Amino acid sequence: MRRGLFSLVGARLDLDRWKTNVGEKLKTLDDIYRFSVERLSMVRGELLEMTIVGDPGLRARALLHGNHGLI
Repeated sequence: MRRGLFSLVGARLDLDRWKTNVGEKLKTLDDIYRFSVERLSMVRGELLEMTIVGDPGLRARALLHGNHGLI
C-alpha cells in the first residue's frame, strides 16, 4: 500500500524528471570544477616557470637601464 502511494506521489510530482535535471546540473558543476582546477594548475605552473626561469625581457630591460641589482 505504502509503495503504491509513494509511486503515485512521485509520478504526480514528476520526481523522475527532477532527478534527471539534478543529475545534469551536478555533471555541469563537475565539468566546471574540473576545468577550473586544470586552469589553475596551468596558471600555477606558468607562475613557477616565470619565477624560476625569469622573464628574459625583464632581464634585458634591466641591463639596458643599468639596473644590475635587479637581475
